[in-house]
Amino acid sequence: MARPAGGKVQLIEYPLFDTPFAGVGSSAIGQLINLFGRSNQPQFSNMQQGGQIPSGGVFLISSVRCSAFFKTLANTNYSVAYGAITAETSYGSDASRMADCYDWMAYGSQVTVYINQNPQIVMPWWQFPAGGGTHGSNVVNNGTSLNNGVPSREAICRFLKPLEVAPLQPFTAAVQFYSILRRSTAGDFTGNAYPVATPTTATATTNDFSPLNQLNNADGAKVTLVTLGGHISRDIGG
Repeated sequence: MARPAGGKVQLIEYPLFDTPFAGVGSSAIGQLINLFGRSNQPQFSNMQQGGQIPSGGVFLISSVRCSAFFKTLANTNYSVAYGAITAETSYGSDASRMADCYDWMAYGSQVTVYINQNPQIVMPWWQFPAGGGTHGSNVVNNGTSLNNGVPSREAICRFLKPLEVAPLQPFTAAVQFYSILRRSTAGDFTGNAYPVATPTTATATTNDFSPLNQLNNADGAKVTLVTLGGHISRDIGG
């Protein structure tokens, strides 16, 4: 970023987060989720102006972090407060089922960062570890506390060169889900395999596997976050 010779630069820490989805119960999450377009919704995002940074500075994105929290409600602690929620009795709602959701996010979705509608980086969810949050598990009331990666600031995806967002330049990010293709017995699973014929009925033996469907069917607490780490650089003169 060019600046006048001898000029001073003010650096302001400016991490931004947005919530792909958050709620309790079965859901209808779509295949594509656009982020950082909302404003003044602090329960979901700290964006002040949808899709843009306030004027007067350049936003330098130095990292992307993705975190998740999935919790079963299939225990006695939640039977009264959440009595109207079917705790996946027909779907196997237990700690192991909700723990699977971390894998469905990690290997069933991709994250893209756009600047001025141009993709800057496209990678699977697991490529952007959370670097924080709770981590581990216990056996009390089917409890589990996992995350995307381990809670260490050293274990996050930092860019060699920050992504630069000019003042008032639009930027966004997106999370997109993909199915895992079911291959025929003649396939070799290397990309040269032949997909089976399009199924005429929704049977487990013919359909592609959808991580998104697994997430939507999971009838527990579900919260995901995408955080852009970075700072605003402003010229403040000499």
